[in-house]
Amino acid sequence: DVTVKSSLLGQARFLRAYFYYNLVNIFGNVPMKVSISLSPADALLPRTSVKEIYEKVIVPDLKDAEASELPATPDGNGRVSKGAAKALLAKVYLSMAGFPISDPSYYALARDKALEVINSNNSFRLFESDGDLTWFDKLNNPDYDNREEHIFSVNYGIDIVNNVLPDQ
Repeated sequence: DVTVKSSLLGQARFLRAYFYYNLVNIFGNVPMKVSISLSPADALLPRTSVKEIYEKVIVPDLKDAEASELPATPDGNGRVSKGAAKALLAKVYLSMAGFPISDPSYYALARDKALEVINSNNSFRLFESDGDLTWFDKLNNPDYDNREEHIFSVNYGIDIVNNVLPDQ
């Protein structure tokens, strides 16, 4: 199915951009690998500049993810949404405006992309206290996972066998 394929590719591109974004923020210049390795020698790569990784991998992947058949907002299953792609792209643009790229033209792009998330028909908002629960109770309640305040999150279950996370 073309729609499912587009959604899966959008999710994969988002995740690649997300992980490269984390890598360059932690380590700076890292090897850039975006093609299949046919031999072990193909995996030995020099470091690529942060700017090149932003321009050739992170930004294009997030734009592709945003244009793919992702749901507009989280649908409760913990998968990537267009809102997550837009939010990460806003953060990426803001990062590109600062060190080490230091290109102030990205401030406007960051603002515009963040406004798309903010103005997304109230799809994303902070939890509010109501008669039953406080905002903090909702934040720590699995029944509220992947909803309004969660733009993108990784889920895990404590009762899953071989789960490496402590159950505290």
